[in-house]
Amino acid sequence: MKRVLSIALCGAISACASAPDKISANYVSPMQYGSYDCSQIREEMLRVSANVRQVAGVQSRAHTRDEVA
Repeated sequence: MKRVLSIALCGAISACASAPDKISANYVSPMQYGSYDCSQIREEMLRVSANVRQVAGVQSRAHTRDEVA
């Protein structure tokens, strides 16, 4: 019984969500943006920034929920 509880506890601890500011960035090749003009770069920056805010909010809520648990 203790062994099952230990395994479950280890699984729960390892599944905790990280805080959004603790997640490292991934490399993105600049080649895909090489043909963009200033307007296209601005639009892409706005789109990506909005997506980052949304995903960071989801991650932050998961991190808070895991800390409480």
